[in-house]
Amino acid sequence: MGVLGDIADFAGDAAEWVGDEVAGVAEVAYEAGSGVVNVVQGDWEDAAEDFGQMGTKAADVALGGKLEDAMDFLGIEQGSIDGALKSTGEWLGGKVYDLVHDEE
Repeated sequence: MGVLGDIADFAGDAAEWVGDEVAGVAEVAYEAGSGVVNVVQGDWEDAAEDFGQMGTKAADVALGGKLEDAMDFLGIEQGSIDGALKSTGEWLGGKVYDLVHDEE
């Protein structure tokens, strides 16, 4: 193929990587926005779920789409991560609720 073929292959791989990253960031942003809407509406369960999904997707983007492989390697089950993220989301939601509904 030569140099031009190598450049074309590299450009194609780079474009695919950029597309994957942009899609991943968009998914994280969507979950964050959905979570904020649910917080504003006082729907803490769905907000916790959205923020948990946001955290999982953000970790997957940070690992280049290899979160599942990393979890398998480390012996971590998805349920344990979901539970931890949901607990964190519920705690955070409670703090936001307390801040918004401060009884003076």
